[in-house]
Amino acid sequence: MLTEIKPDKGKILISEPFLADPNFSRAVILLAEKSNEGSLGFVLNNKSSLILSDVIQNNKIVEIPIFIGGPVEIDNLFFIHKSPFKELGKEIIVDDLCWGDNFDILINLLENNKINTEDFRLFLGYSGWGKQQLETEVEQNSWLVSDKFNSQSLLLLEGNELWKQMLSNLGEKYAHIRNFPISPNLN
Repeated sequence: MLTEIKPDKGKILISEPFLADPNFSRAVILLAEKSNEGSLGFVLNNKSSLILSDVIQNNKIVEIPIFIGGPVEIDNLFFIHKSPFKELGKEIIVDDLCWGDNFDILINLLENNKINTEDFRLFLGYSGWGKQQLETEVEQNSWLVSDKFNSQSLLLLEGNELWKQMLSNLGEKYAHIRNFPISPNLN
């Protein structure tokens, strides 16, 4: 096992660079829930081609990107947000990040310019694991587990840059992984 940190709520999962499942290629996942029954998280760095106005018809809403949170319930919209917006609901995941569940209030805050796009992230679907499934995948070195991150940067960085930053946070031991090409055949 590459990491000794347990995959618990509020931790980050960083996929190994050649994970075969395309849903999790170079993924950074924030674990939002953890119980004896399983785990739930959101892929933070898989931006879709959709924007919020594609999903919710509202003339006052600017182009807000939607990310693919994972392959489970991909027809449902979820979001995480910074904790100053407690009226958006749900419990704290880590530091100042919460899992929101009140879209009506989110839309109202957006319409009245009381929340910035840097304060939340939207997701279609989520990532889920059954009982002990995630622990098994961590033991098989499919995931690195990290508690070394700035929660503020999780909503600012995207794509491969977030994946590389999370690896950098783990130290020089993982520097070689950070620079692996996406396709080893092109090396």
